[in-house]
Amino acid sequence: MGWYQDIAFPTLMRWNIGKNSILKKRTALLKHAYGNILEIGIGEGTNLPLYPTNITHIATVEAYPRKLKDSAIEVALFSESAAALHFDDNTFDTVVSTFSLCSVDDLEQYSPEYPCQRQVSEF
Repeated sequence: MGWYQDIAFPTLMRWNIGKNSILKKRTALLKHAYGNILEIGIGEGTNLPLYPTNITHIATVEAYPRKLKDSAIEVALFSESAAALHFDDNTFDTVVSTFSLCSVDDLEQYSPEYPCQRQVSEF
């Protein structure tokens, strides 16, 4: 990986998406997360401390895996694109995607309605 992807991009993202106003909106969004959770584009794990305290584990896909922040949440990290998920249908109750569309290789294949997401679930 290169300088931009390894150093510049993560630094700029931490500075931008780590603002208190953005973190408050993320916290408000994540309070609705429940059950089996898939997070798309976890990055460095900015959302991990924002999940409700009853969330103990999540699955995540990340096209460009990085070291995650320390967290009490157990993370199953899959290095793959959100455009081609390998999970069985109806696996997840909640699918979380915050600031991750920039990492999706083919936006035309990207869909907020994933087959792995249960019909009565949240995105």
